[in-house]
Amino acid sequence: MLAQYTLVTYRILAAFEWSFRFCRTAKFFFKTDDDIFVNLILLIKFILPLTNQKTNNSFRISDMTIYGYKHVHPKVFRKADDPVGARYVVTVDEFPCATYPDYLSGFGYVIPKKARDALVYAAYHDFNIPFRISDIYLTYAF
Repeated sequence: MLAQYTLVTYRILAAFEWSFRFCRTAKFFFKTDDDIFVNLILLIKFILPLTNQKTNNSFRISDMTIYGYKHVHPKVFRKADDPVGARYVVTVDEFPCATYPDYLSGFGYVIPKKARDALVYAAYHDFNIPFRISDIYLTYAF
């Protein structure tokens, strides 16, 4: 199970790329886990005001806000006593700091088209191996 979990970042990037290629007119991409209940009425209520915002072709930071639950100063797990927690264990070699930068929970986040496009472009130009915890790798700046 642990070896498969290391590929999650690639899976999420593949979903971003798929929507980049085949959903070009969609203004937002909603990423959630498969075991999460989504209240679509509240999600639509949240997104509707965002759809009325004017857009342009620039990659301004203000156009690339990702919306979700932010983990603030989260601790890095160095050990775990159970198999589920073991997939979040990160060695000092992988990440030397005691805390991660703030990031959004992977339980669900709304990402505007421009932010998704920027992440897809950046992933193609990042020749390093992506950090295996996708939520941190993909949303830490937001």
